[in-house]
Amino acid sequence: MEWREKITTNPKILRGRPAIKGTRLSVSFILELMAAGADEKAILDNYPQLSSADIRACLSYASASLEPPITTEIDAWIENPNIPLPAQAMLSQADVKFRACELGAGSGLVWQAVAWAVKDIAARRGWAAATDDDLESVIARLDNETGERHNLTGGFLNALALRHNTDGRHLLLDEIGYYVQLMPPFLEGIFQAASEGAGRPKIPAGSAMIDRAVAPDEVRIMLSQANVRFNHNDPREGSRLLWQAVEWSIRDVAAPRGWPAGDIDELEQAIERLENESSTDGADFNLIGGFLNALAVKDNADGKWLCESDAEFFAQLMPPFIESIFAAARSTQPV
Repeated sequence: MEWREKITTNPKILRGRPAIKGTRLSVSFILELMAAGADEKAILDNYPQLSSADIRACLSYASASLEPPITTEIDAWIENPNIPLPAQAMLSQADVKFRACELGAGSGLVWQAVAWAVKDIAARRGWAAATDDDLESVIARLDNETGERHNLTGGFLNALALRHNTDGRHLLLDEIGYYVQLMPPFLEGIFQAASEGAGRPKIPAGSAMIDRAVAPDEVRIMLSQANVRFNHNDPREGSRLLWQAVEWSIRDVAAPRGWPAGDIDELEQAIERLENESSTDGADFNLIGGFLNALAVKDNADGKWLCESDAEFFAQLMPPFIESIFAAARSTQPV
């Protein structure tokens, strides 16, 4: 028979131990009665609220419990070259726990492998990964980097189901088996996504985008350095270098005109004055819009304001914006 129709778990009843629905009689209690020699008739006589189907459900549940829902599924992924050795070791330990029917401990070790994997990637990128929310944010950023090809966000939700099962009572046996089977491929997807994201260029090389005739070498060097940092998955330092290039460019243009350009407000005023100067000839460099984009890059220099895809988007706008600054400056004479 299908024991799920008769057996349930509820954290508020018998501390979550499997019990017969509508009663406070645990499966283990019924099995202990039978082990002591009580037959079905004796149990029903003493507990009239029960039925023969209830007792058979207890036996069916006990039988299912002797067959761990997952073993070979994890075995097949242990020693997978796409999963680092520490995570493999945790999966191996989880496999031992599941074979011993220690479902809570096994679930905990699988979650531990997932958390380790996410934190390992986060550490290389300089991303926060202290809490479950941080881990979810890391997964979302990896999904953004790779266009959600690996559905990491969905995989993380499955991992959270196991995280909540670490006390061994929130999921049924077949549900545990279902979620555990999804974890090794999910782990592989995390590291594949990290590898793909790491190898993808983030912004065009500054030295290639801006010719010597357009901008001084100082700016070209900063853009080139920013490009290197983005390609090494360091958006914070890349953003800092981009903003430094923008700042240097505005001050270089402002100096011969005698405009102050010390703080953010003065830099913005310099851009507005340059926009007004250049627009008298009918040109439209949209310097004010470019400066607002540059401010987003500046805000991202602390590494927390923009997600990976947004940081990349604004970074791509900076070399053309810097070109426009110098083009607008050339179109007018310092006054």
